[in-house]
Amino acid sequence: MEKLLTVCPLNQQVQSRSQPYKTVAWEQVKVKGEKNTVTGMMQGDQLDMPNVLIGKSVKVNGKDISIKSYVVDERDDMLKITLAMASPTKEKSDDKPTQGSD
Repeated sequence: MEKLLTVCPLNQQVQSRSQPYKTVAWEQVKVKGEKNTVTGMMQGDQLDMPNVLIGKSVKVNGKDISIKSYVVDERDDMLKITLAMASPTKEKSDDKPTQGSD
């Protein structure tokens, strides 16, 4: 299978993708941390932004999104954040007990 490489325009990081049909382009976004608003790059649930003070969530283009995890890349002082995005499948509860429960 042919591999597709994408490059983040903000930090020139190369990312390998083995399934080209699932590749999403990097999008420039405005991110509000605790005190600062900065420009970041977002691809799916991955957010790369300058290292500023953040809380348990960040505001991306005005939408509040929880942070699942993050790592500080000390080489270029960037935050690599994995966002807790909602599931793409819209599952609804039927409020019925599962089988085997009383």
